[in-house]
Amino acid sequence: MSEVAEKTIHVGFTVAGDWLADFARTRLEEGRWDAGLNLLIDSLAGMTHEQAIAILKGEATLTGDSRTGIDYKQLSPTSETAKRMQEIMDRMYGTLFRITDKVWRPYAVVSGWNRDDWHFACNHKGPYHTLNVDDMKNGGALRSLYYANDPSRDLLVRIPERLYKGNRIIADVLCEEFTGSLPFWYKVPTNIDAVSFVDKVVERNGFGWSGLELRGAYLERGEEIEDRDTPPDAAECIDEAAENTELLPPAASQSSEVEQKMVEGEGRRILLQALDLAEQFFHTSDGSEPSDYAELRKCDKNFEKIIDRLSRHIKSEEWERVDRYRELFAQHAERLLRVDISKQADEHGGWFEMPLKTRDGESYGPRPFLRVPLNPFLIWTFRNNFNFEENGIDLKWDYVAGSGWKMMNDDPAHTDWMIGAGVPLSVTYDHDDDSFGSIVRSSAYHHKDVFVKKYTNRQFTVLAGDAKRTYVSGTIVHPGPGERVAPGSIAVVPNAGPDYQFAMETANMQDIENGGHGCIICETGGKLAHLAIVGREYKCVVLMIPDALKFYKPGQRVWIDLTNGTIEHRVW
Repeated sequence: MSEVAEKTIHVGFTVAGDWLADFARTRLEEGRWDAGLNLLIDSLAGMTHEQAIAILKGEATLTGDSRTGIDYKQLSPTSETAKRMQEIMDRMYGTLFRITDKVWRPYAVVSGWNRDDWHFACNHKGPYHTLNVDDMKNGGALRSLYYANDPSRDLLVRIPERLYKGNRIIADVLCEEFTGSLPFWYKVPTNIDAVSFVDKVVERNGFGWSGLELRGAYLERGEEIEDRDTPPDAAECIDEAAENTELLPPAASQSSEVEQKMVEGEGRRILLQALDLAEQFFHTSDGSEPSDYAELRKCDKNFEKIIDRLSRHIKSEEWERVDRYRELFAQHAERLLRVDISKQADEHGGWFEMPLKTRDGESYGPRPFLRVPLNPFLIWTFRNNFNFEENGIDLKWDYVAGSGWKMMNDDPAHTDWMIGAGVPLSVTYDHDDDSFGSIVRSSAYHHKDVFVKKYTNRQFTVLAGDAKRTYVSGTIVHPGPGERVAPGSIAVVPNAGPDYQFAMETANMQDIENGGHGCIICETGGKLAHLAIVGREYKCVVLMIPDALKFYKPGQRVWIDLTNGTIEHRVW
């Protein structure tokens, strides 16, 4: 192998001043302004920081070269070089703004919302940062933060909506904290009106490759978007919260104290979220009320599911809030049902005015009359005991509310006329004689009796009976709750509740002496009252006569013709 002779070659080069200045400015364009600054100071003896900064800003340059000498030359602030460098720095740092100790950079604009972001809005647990958003939930900012690089750290600035290519976009601006190196001579706007500043940035820079990125749903892509003022769908969020409760294991199944605390914390989180969502559902930003009955009922059922599963997580002071939302669900459901009931009543049967009377027969001062839909009231009054068609009465009625609102298997006709008349179902079983519910109930039974006499000439309503018995007779007694009576008696009681079942059963027994059977007369009660249901099962006679306790005194003897509906006082 032949050896290569070593050879030394001497070369020389010359560094031009203008090249060195441009090279330093290139470092600034790369975001390494400090490297450009150090290059100038370290390369040229006697170069000051002020001179180096002026060169980077294009307000000075270098002339000559390293062979003949490099000189510093001042340029006009309006020179082409100065203008070019200012444009470069504005492009790199012109969108930055400072709030207290943090510098922010807008990077994207949310153009619209769709079904992907409301799940995030419902379940986001971490912190968030916004400007110009009054209400996080109703303002929908959480939906926009779904599209942020870091939803818990980034800043959302809400600016006025605008058009882009003929389509309206939401224009929630996402900003990230600027952590790069900022030229210390570049003045970043500090503690200014950030909303106006960001609005101008968007106006000036636009969207796309040369401006801010568009994120979220956008009509140009054929996506369905929602208004910015539309909050996350509270009903669907409650639906999701109800599903999340099913994922929680029972308390007894936790194998460690740590796991129990984790489940306790998650249960509290879901519960408080459900309460907040219920608040949002009823108190929207635009003041509108729930208008979709099916959605309302679904939301109500899901809310009850959450409360049922998480009841152990509810603090005592929170039950008042739970009850308030339950009342609101009922009130709005009845309000929506009332619209359909009123429409049907206008088309079929019309209305009648029912006087409200106290127990003393006085007019009920706060509300002397109820405007009641006629057809459901008549159906409730007669049920299957009267052929309206044969008597030329159009009793067309399609139940609106259905059964089960007040209790299991309750009368839907009763529910419809109550709601139609504007009576809250919550007062149906008020027992205080002076309460609105009690007065409505007693007045309804009085008017029920009016209709019975009007259409049938009968003196009573039959709630239950025995087809084999055409009459009953006996002595009037007034038993108390839970008391029995002598067989064959005519027991007169205030209502058809379970407190008087013993009285009904013993009154309907056969009197050994005269061989007859008695019955029970209730001042109030309907076909689905307790005594009516049990009476039909045991073939007991159960009648309803308003104010019977006044008219029929203990010791009186009566003869009741069940076929013709008459009552006679008899002496024998």
